[in-house]
Amino acid sequence: MSTSFEGPTFTGSALTLDWVERAVARITLTRPAQMNTLSHEFLAEFDQALDLVDLESTRALIVTGQERAFCCGAHLRYFSGPQASIFDPFASRDPYFARIAVLFDRLEELSFPTIAAVNGFALGGGC
Repeated sequence: MSTSFEGPTFTGSALTLDWVERAVARITLTRPAQMNTLSHEFLAEFDQALDLVDLESTRALIVTGQERAFCCGAHLRYFSGPQASIFDPFASRDPYFARIAVLFDRLEELSFPTIAAVNGFALGGGC
C-alpha cells in the first residue's frame, strides 16, 4: 500500500481506503479468498469508506481488487449456506439486494469520477 498523501485512511476486514495522490482516493477490496464478494461486511465498510471520501475534496476514486478477483458479485453463501432461510428465502434476499442497490446508486451519484481498476474476475454485481 502506498503512503497516504492526504485524507483519512481506513482498514477493514473487506477493504482498505488510502490516497494515491492528493485528492485521489483508492479503495482496495481485500478478501481475495472469498473472491471479494459483496458480503454484509463489505457493504458496511464500503459505505464507511465513501463517507470518508465524501468529507474530502476528492477529485477521483479508484476501486480495485486483489489477486485473481476484482469482485465476484453477491455472496451466494447467504442463499445456500447456514444463513439462508429455508422458510422464506425472500426475507434475507430482498433486504440484501436493496443494500447493494443503494451502494451502486451512491457510487453513481458521486460528484467525481469513479474508476474501476478491474484486475481479475468481475462477475454479476461485481461487473
